[in-house]
Amino acid sequence: MPSIHAPGSFITATLTWLPQPPSRSLLLVQLRENSGAPGTYAIQALHSHDLYTAEGQLATAAILSTAQHLCTPQPPDAAAVIIIDEPAPHRPGSIPALSKLATLLRGTLTTTDTPLVGAWTITTTEPGSAWISLLDDNRGVLTSTPPEPPARPRRDTVAGPDLTSAVVDVTPGRSAPGDDPHTSADQLDHTRVLARRRLRLVMCIVYAVNAGVELHIDRLAEVAEALEDPAVRDVLYAFAVGRNGPTALKLWTLLIGELPTRRRGLPAMLAALTHYTSSDNTSTGETSRIALTQQPDDPSLQTPAAAITTTDLAELLRAIAHSGRCTAADLGIDIDID
Repeated sequence: MPSIHAPGSFITATLTWLPQPPSRSLLLVQLRENSGAPGTYAIQALHSHDLYTAEGQLATAAILSTAQHLCTPQPPDAAAVIIIDEPAPHRPGSIPALSKLATLLRGTLTTTDTPLVGAWTITTTEPGSAWISLLDDNRGVLTSTPPEPPARPRRDTVAGPDLTSAVVDVTPGRSAPGDDPHTSADQLDHTRVLARRRLRLVMCIVYAVNAGVELHIDRLAEVAEALEDPAVRDVLYAFAVGRNGPTALKLWTLLIGELPTRRRGLPAMLAALTHYTSSDNTSTGETSRIALTQQPDDPSLQTPAAAITTTDLAELLRAIAHSGRCTAADLGIDIDID
C-alpha cells in the first residue's frame, strides 16, 4: 500500500476500500502512525460526507462540525482529506473554494490535536485523471488500481459511506493487513465489537428506564462508561434527533442528576438536541447550558451546544443524523426500532 507522499497511488488505493465510487463527497481519512516508522501512517477509518448542501452550496459548516466530532475525544494521529467533485455551472466547487475549505478543516482539526497531513481534490476516480493538492501547489494523476487490493475488513453491514472498520497500511513496501497476522485488524475488530456491546446496553437501558424500571448504581456506571466510546456517542447523537429520541429523555435526565460533573455534558447535550427537535425551547436552553458549563473543555459538546444558542441547526442536525446512522449500520444496530 502506497505512502501519503505518493498522492496518486494513495488516493487510488484508498478509493478501493469504498463499496462504490463516491461523487460530490469529502472523505476524511483518519490515520495512525506506524510504530517504529515515524512519519508513515496506516488508515484507521474512512468517513464520507456530502460535499454540498441540498441548496447546492458547499456544506462547510456541517463538514467542520462533523470532522471535529469524529476526532474527539480520541483524536487519530493524523488525518488526510480527499474531495471528489464533479464541476457544474450551478455549483461553487472551484479550486480556491475547496482550498479554503481544506484550510478551515485544518484549523478545526488542530483544535482536536489532529494534524491534517494532506488534502487533494479529484473530479473522477479513473486512473490517469488529475489530482490537485489543496494545501500546496502539487499536482499529478491517479495511478492504476492495485492488481490485488487488500482483503476488506470484516463487518456486518455497510449502509452508507462511513466505513469505521477500514484498515489499510499506507507504508511503502508493507503487505496488506490480511497478509500479516500481527497487524491491528483484529484489535480494531475487537473495538467495534465492544462498541456494539456498549451501544446495545445503552439502548436497552433507554427503553427500560422509559418504562419505569429503576436503574441500579452498577448499571449507571456501565452507561457512563459506554458514553465515553466515540462510536456510541456518534450513534446516540443520531438517535437523539430521530423519531425515538424522546424515549431516552428519562435516562438523560437521570444521568444529568446522578453523574459527576465531568460526565454530565453528553447526556445534557443529547437531551438538548431532542428538546430542540421537539421545539421545546425552554428545556433546550436549560440542558444546552448544562452541556456548556459542565464540560467546557470538550469540543464535541461545545460545537452543537453553542450552535443551538446562536444559529439555525438544520444543516448540523442532518450531518449528525447521517454520521450516526452510518455508524449504527456498521455496528449492526437499528436505532429506529420501537
